[in-house]
Amino acid sequence: MANTTIHTAAAHTVTTASIRRPVTRIFGSTNTRLWVAQGIFAALFLFAGASKLVLPAEELTKNSDFSIEFLRFIGACELLGGIGLVLPALLRIRPSLTPLAAAGLVVIMFGATVATLDTNDASLAVIPAAIAAA
Repeated sequence: MANTTIHTAAAHTVTTASIRRPVTRIFGSTNTRLWVAQGIFAALFLFAGASKLVLPAEELTKNSDFSIEFLRFIGACELLGGIGLVLPALLRIRPSLTPLAAAGLVVIMFGATVATLDTNDASLAVIPAAIAAA
């Protein structure tokens, strides 16, 4: 960056080299923070979806009123949604699909909130509601 001289009305001379830039926060730009958030949410949904697909049926349905087929479907949706959060924008192939994947995951988390309110303690519904709100 070139050293530029700025003359002010009060006859003070300020150079751009003497102006301090604010300290960059832990995750610099907004773009970087968005990628970090996308990565965290993608990892969360990839893990949740994959676990629903690989766990044995007995263990998956042990604490649930839903059928194994429905839980496997939700797992596949979560897995594909997690991939859709980062892959289109990362590869720059149809990046307009990323918001659609996020919207689909919000619908899933809204359903999870309603199902948790219906079947479990209401305080547990805060978790999927917070994820949907983020």
